[in-house]
Amino acid sequence: SYYRPQAGQEQSPGVPRGLVAPHIDFVRGGPCYAQAFDQLSPDEPPGLVVILGTVHSQAEGWLILCAKDFETPFGPARCERELAAELSSRLGPALTADEFVHRGEHSVEFQAVWLMSLFRQSPRMRILPFLVNSFQPLITERLTPEDSPEFEGMVGVLKEVLDQWAASEGPVMVLSSADLSHVGPQFGDDFQVTPAVNEHIRQHDLTLLETAAQGNFRDFYLTVAREMDRTHICGLAPIYTMLRLIDGTKGRLLSYDQWTDPNGQGLVSFAGLVYP
Repeated sequence: SYYRPQAGQEQSPGVPRGLVAPHIDFVRGGPCYAQAFDQLSPDEPPGLVVILGTVHSQAEGWLILCAKDFETPFGPARCERELAAELSSRLGPALTADEFVHRGEHSVEFQAVWLMSLFRQSPRMRILPFLVNSFQPLITERLTPEDSPEFEGMVGVLKEVLDQWAASEGPVMVLSSADLSHVGPQFGDDFQVTPAVNEHIRQHDLTLLETAAQGNFRDFYLTVAREMDRTHICGLAPIYTMLRLIDGTKGRLLSYDQWTDPNGQGLVSFAGLVYP
């Protein structure tokens, strides 16, 4: 990995407000996943984990809820169904109209596996699983998510409901399932991945991650949008949405890594961050 935590920064006490973990496969992303989930104590499970996954296919809605349990090898990650029902009541059919896209995704599922590997003995923990749609239409039109009444309305209601739940029920953690840059011919670029490209992407990503660690959702989005998302950041929407929900809480980078195709056809980067 290009980045590992400094000594003495391994874990913060309590349940984090936010966590960023990859959604690349476990073989390639295992150490980075481990750095993220090592921030959680098996003895102190969050009461609710809001999982924000990435949509890799076509969908219409900004936030796509799947009000179901997610099976894992460690038992089911159980959905907070009453909260899901309240959100559906307040936001209407738009919240679940594209629910079927969950069937072909993996970003929520991978996080459910890690959570249950830690908390399978904690039957009270519940998840609220969402996919967050791509911001590419906004970037193309040179708009921000704040310019979208639909997105603002959904995030506003979600934040209000989560704040009310936390006040009465206990800690809520927002978990963003997000990879970063995707470059090379495999992703539509006209150049091979070389060591120079690896280093360029590293510098680009670490600059972006610094804005994320500062909790600055506007700068995080604009850093990507100003360049028209030239490195294809697939975790832009879930990380941005997480930053909105945790009120600008500052975090820190835990790890950063890259996978590179041995034939130079592609590069995928990913990271872990925690927001105590």
